[in-house]
Amino acid sequence: MVAVITHAVTLEAQVNEDLVETNIGYFPWVVARNLAQEVDAVRRSERLGYFPPLEYLVRKGVIDPDLYELNLMLTEFCVDQVRRDVRRLLSRAFATTRIERVEPINPLLSHVRPRQEEALYHLARHLAPNRVRLELRVTSVRAELPEGMVDEVAERLHFWLGDVFDDLRVTSVAAA
Repeated sequence: MVAVITHAVTLEAQVNEDLVETNIGYFPWVVARNLAQEVDAVRRSERLGYFPPLEYLVRKGVIDPDLYELNLMLTEFCVDQVRRDVRRLLSRAFATTRIERVEPINPLLSHVRPRQEEALYHLARHLAPNRVRLELRVTSVRAELPEGMVDEVAERLHFWLGDVFDDLRVTSVAAA
């Protein structure tokens, strides 16, 4: 009997800074740190108790639009790079791999608060364009249904993708 097993997987990957710099000419961390400093300067001048979203500050004209556009360009490169790497590498690890969603991990509103310890560092990390979240479905074909298949899927993901990204987290694996 042949078993076809499909799993829904969510991953978070961080693209290597040197790879981004080699292809685009800028380090994501430097761009994110500069953006964080600009956001903090606006927060201080307006005496806000939170870090306002970048898009709001760009519309107001108080953030360097070129720096913001550079961050968007780096984000697009990183999302495309993760998509290509995952598609290329996981095609060898699973019978099928279907990428359902790829998006940057820097959501619109930061959960970082100005009074928390190392707030600027955490804000820059939040704004870093090289962190990407993926949702995908992977299918394995087996002669029999093995026990512990979820753990095996996570192990295979780490085996095939672990060396490609600076950081890789399998945040969920579930039978689909």
